[in-house]
Amino acid sequence: MVVVRFFVVFVLVFSLFCSSVFGFSLVSNPEEFFFDDVLVGGYSEQVLIVSTDSVSPVVVSLSASEPFNSWFSFEPVSASVSSSSPVKFKVVVRPSNILIGTYQGYLVVTSLSAGNEVTSSVSSSLAISASVKVTDEQIMQARVDDVVVKNVEVGSPLRVYVKVQNQGNVGVTPFFTLDISDFNRSKILKSGMSGLETILPYSSGALGMDLPLDLPLGVYWAQVTVLLGKDWVLGKRLVKFSVVEKGSLPVEEKVVSNRDVVSLGVSWFVLVVWIFVLVFIIWFIARKRFLRKKLGKRGRNKGGY
Repeated sequence: MVVVRFFVVFVLVFSLFCSSVFGFSLVSNPEEFFFDDVLVGGYSEQVLIVSTDSVSPVVVSLSASEPFNSWFSFEPVSASVSSSSPVKFKVVVRPSNILIGTYQGYLVVTSLSAGNEVTSSVSSSLAISASVKVTDEQIMQARVDDVVVKNVEVGSPLRVYVKVQNQGNVGVTPFFTLDISDFNRSKILKSGMSGLETILPYSSGALGMDLPLDLPLGVYWAQVTVLLGKDWVLGKRLVKFSVVEKGSLPVEEKVVSNRDVVSLGVSWFVLVVWIFVLVFIIWFIARKRFLRKKLGKRGRNKGGY
């Protein structure tokens, strides 16, 4: 009877504990969205980061309200988020067959905590204000965000990366040219041109090229010119790099993200606690039986005298 009472009290206390642990909130970054100058039948994208104060994993999904619920799509549609691992969504809008103007509504984040055998699931939601301005005016605009030229071992190709941000509402197809010169920049030793890369409106894209090199050890300059068409120069960068001996460059280490790390969440904690409780109950019952047997033997021994 004592064991039963103890077990009932523990369940009540533990239920209150779980209700406080599994109550959680959701936070969005940004807190509101503005999609400006989107063409009818066009494309625009932004990034939404969802975080939570829940230690245990929470599954969240996205949707859009009227009047533009059919315009929006999300990548991914749903994902798992926790306090140590926020999740990033790509929010895409494609207005179609509508009049130009500004439309307002909400993006809705709906969640359902990851339940288990000993706790019930808890749901939550978050509404994010969103505005979409639809236009029929085409805007072509882009910028160079980054240019990377890496040091290279002798006999290996030179790797060049260019990141371009499309700031307009129409697709762009940039490319870049590359001129390699000696340290004094007295003459061009090697030239090349990247392939074309189509970048959707309001999104970014990366261009890359591996240029075969047959240069001796030393320091050189790379002139990178990014273009849209033949005459529109988006930007120029002059980057210094080195040709070094084979085996002298460090091997790039693999970066492990939070998604690759499995944390010991609340669900595991709950399981450990329940195992401890079961072990304690078994020990308590066994001890009580042992004491009863011991007292019974003493009673029989007294009766024998």
